[in-house]
Amino acid sequence: MEENNFIYENGKIFTSDEDNLHADSMIVENGYIKWIGKKEDRPTCDFPIIDLNNACVLPGFVDVHMHPVMLTLAKKYQHYLQK
Repeated sequence: MEENNFIYENGKIFTSDEDNLHADSMIVENGYIKWIGKKEDRPTCDFPIIDLNNACVLPGFVDVHMHPVMLTLAKKYQHYLQK
């Protein structure tokens, strides 16, 4: 597998975690999400940084078919997300 290591920051990254629906930073190592959270809590690593410029990110572990309104109102539509 081709090495695919990046830090993504300054975005709105959907996590699907009820207690913290969005993060602003994510580390991807060899094409896999290794860490996701707040930029100030991010572990140190030497990967290239990609500035998301406030873009929304729906990582691959999320059903990206979901309608954006359902994602922004995830708690209200929790019964749809559990299917």
